Amino acid sequence: MKTELADMTWREVQERVRDRLVALLPVGSLEQNGPHCPLGTDTFLAEFFGRRVAATTGAVLLPTVGYGCSQAFRQFPGTVALRPETLSHVARDVLRAVIGHGIRRVLIVNNHGPNAAPLEAAVRDVRAEAGGVFAIVWPSDVLDKIAQRRPSELEQ
Repeated sequence: MKTELADMTWREVQERVRDRLVALLPVGSLEQNGPHCPLGTDTFLAEFFGRRVAATTGAVLLPTVGYGCSQAFRQFPGTVALRPETLSHVARDVLRAVIGHGIRRVLIVNNHGPNAAPLEAAVRDVRAEAGGVFAIVWPSDVLDKIAQRRPSELEQ
């Protein structure tokens, strides 16, 4: 079964929506992450996490938003920063589009701190106008929760 929306035909999406489909929207950034990491580190991690969750659960992975709110790092070559309102508008448009096609549950996988407020504003607005179930998760928070569990709890 395909898990990436971009690889699916519209008919495949239509069929999957009937099964109460959950979609994952990875959001990262393109900025410096120290002198040793690639500019896309936040994006790579959000996408990797989303891809793993989709493969494990049958959710569908939406194309990754690879730009984020990185104004504090604009002086570093290669950084591309979106204004908070731009990211919020992009998220609103994506959420409205998937809701319009019957996908009512979306998990936003955010891996860049300054993206949080614009994404929260988008979720709040779309939920108020169209309903739907949305959540924003941080991969590191999920991994921290897993790391804190005892090995016997992980087997359940």
